[in-house]
Amino acid sequence: RQLTADATWIRGRHMVKFGANLSWLQRYLDNPREALGIFTLDGGFTRNTRTLREGSGVADLLLGMPSAATVSNFIIGSQRAPYYDLYIQEQWRATLRLTFNIGVRYELHRPWTERDDRVVNLDFSDPGSLKMLLAKPGGSYFERALVNTDGNNFGPRFGFAYRLGAKTVV
Repeated sequence: RQLTADATWIRGRHMVKFGANLSWLQRYLDNPREALGIFTLDGGFTRNTRTLREGSGVADLLLGMPSAATVSNFIIGSQRAPYYDLYIQEQWRATLRLTFNIGVRYELHRPWTERDDRVVNLDFSDPGSLKMLLAKPGGSYFERALVNTDGNNFGPRFGFAYRLGAKTVV
């Protein structure tokens, strides 16, 4: 879902533009790959025993002899993240030849959370003991996302244009 609004206000030599983009991002993860297993077939079981070369991964498959195999849980998730973007910019035509632009943009992109709080993260703050963090159902945004929100995303804008002649602008 998304709501976007932009407006322009013109008064004399000033033009002010401002707006917002509010987005509610959603993504659904359904990954059975690891639940079905991952098999490595590198020809290790069918190679020449004297030279240790010329093995065939296909032959290892037919023998049912993988060199490595892993299996994991079925991955499923329904993630959400709100994004908030705001801006304001003024264009001021100081003279017939000189124009200034000044503005600021702010972006607040909250971390992803999972609808049913099925999220795990690792805490590396203490190198001596690695801790596993589990999302807390019904907790604060941090307790559900397990990542801090970066709230200082300001982007200042400044520019100018000077017309030297009829066909040249700097």
